[in-house]
Amino acid sequence: MIETVVTSEHLDAFMPRLSFLDRRETEILSDSFGLTDNPRFLIETSLQQSFYVRMLLDVTGQPLAIYGCQEIPGRDGRPFGCPWLQSADATYFSQTDTARLVKSLKKSVQDWHQTYDRLEGFSWAGATHHHKLLKLLGFELSEELHEHHGKPIAPVVAFCRNLENIRTGEKYYVC
Repeated sequence: MIETVVTSEHLDAFMPRLSFLDRRETEILSDSFGLTDNPRFLIETSLQQSFYVRMLLDVTGQPLAIYGCQEIPGRDGRPFGCPWLQSADATYFSQTDTARLVKSLKKSVQDWHQTYDRLEGFSWAGATHHHKLLKLLGFELSEELHEHHGKPIAPVVAFCRNLENIRTGEKYYVC
């Protein structure tokens, strides 16, 4: 089942199941961009700032993944969507759950493109499983980056998907 409302009870059930990879990525991105490394706080903040939130539940009603899209002001004056995803450890997923998540994410990307031509964000360079999913969803990945606006950061990759370039067949927006 896909839900659009994430309650405090959902987060209570979800946080102990949060994958090691998502915990690690949260720590690294938080440190690199000057945010808190408290995963629950970051998820709650993302939920508050996102216009589009979905949660995948398993057959028992337990949360498996929470994802959404935040609006970020662009350097060119046009806002873009910044997708995010936090998921439970893979041991909680059945093959059916994984297929449902991918299907829902593909639809979500299309829905986000109803509002934003450009979707982009950052992922920890070590999160190679996340990078495979991003590519499956049509995102292009940058080379590994070690600085952001001139400041050193932990190794990350930028990901992006530009709807206009997809329509015209041109190379995607360069991250």
